[in-house]
Amino acid sequence: MPEKAGNKPFVFTEIGYPSSTKNNSSELLQTQFIENMFEILRPYKNAEKLEFIFYHGMYDYPPDFCAEYARSKVIDAIYLCGFMNNLGLKSYEIGQS
Repeated sequence: MPEKAGNKPFVFTEIGYPSSTKNNSSELLQTQFIENMFEILRPYKNAEKLEFIFYHGMYDYPPDFCAEYARSKVIDAIYLCGFMNNLGLKSYEIGQS
């Protein structure tokens, strides 16, 4: 992105990483992604090339949200809901990381 932006600043309007095993992930991999993301992007922030990052989201979606969404879009819910229901930094059920 920095190369594509040239001299202009850039943003991440939505970035995230699921922790679901259904997506071949885990909470450890999610944590590593976030740590790597900040490490890699820090020089661009310091150089005022990165204006902001919107991390999606603080909490997982409620379990019933994705199932209904997948049905409405006629999408197989297994992988989509594995992604959407585990994208947050905090578990929906327990409200913790």
